[in-house]
Amino acid sequence: MTDGLVVPLIWFLGASAAVVGAGIVLSYAADAIAERTGLGRLTVGVILLAGATSLPEIIVGVSAVRISAPDLAVGDMMGSCIMNMLILAVADLLYHMRHHVTIMPRLVLGHAHLATLSMVVIGIAGVGIVAHEPFALGGVGCSTILIVLIYVMEMRAGVKGGATDVTETVTSPVTSGPPMKLWVALALFAGGAAVIGVAGPVLTRTADHVATVTGLGQTFFGSVFLALVTSLPELAASLAALRLGAIDLTIGNLFGSNCFNMAALLVFDLADGKGPLLAAVEMRQALTALIALVVTCLALQIVITRQLRRTWYVEPAAIVLVMATLLGVLVLYLTP
Repeated sequence: MTDGLVVPLIWFLGASAAVVGAGIVLSYAADAIAERTGLGRLTVGVILLAGATSLPEIIVGVSAVRISAPDLAVGDMMGSCIMNMLILAVADLLYHMRHHVTIMPRLVLGHAHLATLSMVVIGIAGVGIVAHEPFALGGVGCSTILIVLIYVMEMRAGVKGGATDVTETVTSPVTSGPPMKLWVALALFAGGAAVIGVAGPVLTRTADHVATVTGLGQTFFGSVFLALVTSLPELAASLAALRLGAIDLTIGNLFGSNCFNMAALLVFDLADGKGPLLAAVEMRQALTALIALVVTCLALQIVITRQLRRTWYVEPAAIVLVMATLLGVLVLYLTP
């Protein structure tokens, strides 16, 4: 290791610790907000927690397009969708090893709604990349506008129609002491989000420095390494929520983050100001979108087809999802 990597690595580890700690605080606060407001953990996970834990991706993306690195921004978002499905598989493995029951089949209508919505918006982004975004409105790609319109309409319809109002009949969170007051939960949530907002750019700069030394391209670096780093809040928040027994909060956060990530492409498109964002990225980004689509489809397939009880100590469906994710990363690395 060269001397030039020591200081960035120290900053990287410190910022990572801050992000993980903030993610844990976010999960506890979001669970309390769901309980005190009666909104339901899936709704809170989709709207509040998914948005807060996606702050690093948004900060990274805006910074990237401003320095003319659109592949870094789009790759981070696409890669984060893949990493979120990896986190879901890891959460399923950990939960199954502890309780010998998989969390995957507990996804009910609201979760399936989120999964299919994430596939739709990822698919639209992929089409925009392959088609080189032929249509624009005021210099902004029509694909990113369409994604946001679909996202807003589906979220509104889901909340009004009860798709995100899931009754948790399987597991209840384990709490101790008196319930957290709403204002305390909101303050903790805001504080955790602020920490992520500050630590996110530090993670980006230090990770980018390390990646530059290795000579990795923007697409692969953004889709794998940067996406893995900016997915730390989702990982921390999801595992902490899982320990609470808030399964709906865990899965709502992950699928909701995927939807939110695609909607955030419009923010990057507006911040870029140089024409449609998806027309400026490498064609290899379409492969990243396809991989994200495949692993999300696999997660949904597991939701639909798997039985509730298992006799194996390790959940095989989650292993398949992990292997598919790793294979996708390998394919992305080997593709020029």
